[in-house]
Amino acid sequence: MSESSDGNCIAYPKVGWRAEIAAIAGPLVDGDTRESWLHRAARKAFVSHRHIKALFYGEMADPKYSVAYKVLSAAQKARIDAAKLDAAALSKKFESIARGMQKNASQECSEDVAALLHAARVLAGGVPDLHREDAPTLFNTPVYRGRLAGA
Repeated sequence: MSESSDGNCIAYPKVGWRAEIAAIAGPLVDGDTRESWLHRAARKAFVSHRHIKALFYGEMADPKYSVAYKVLSAAQKARIDAAKLDAAALSKKFESIARGMQKNASQECSEDVAALLHAARVLAGGVPDLHREDAPTLFNTPVYRGRLAGA
């Protein structure tokens, strides 16, 4: 529990509805108006435009449970989807770096290439196959092998 500025106890923190709605609707694109942007958020959250607009402008501080749940769930889903897109982009970068290292490097970098390819596979959503002999593990990298050997 926390206290408000007037000294009263607050049982639950206040939800930043503007940030949640912005996460759902995404960025404003060319040709968007604030109204069309709010309509997009309402469609994605499966609530009425009136509810989204009232939450966004602070006209409604305590929405009913079903509206709050739908808005918060849609915001969480939007953030997860954005994180998946970022992970996919990072996975592609890791793969291209590993391919470049594989093409230009000698045998001594093969463990680093395997580790990058493994990380790319995990970031892309693939389940790591830890039972393969060439799968990199925490203690199978040059940095940790030196520490384990006492170097």
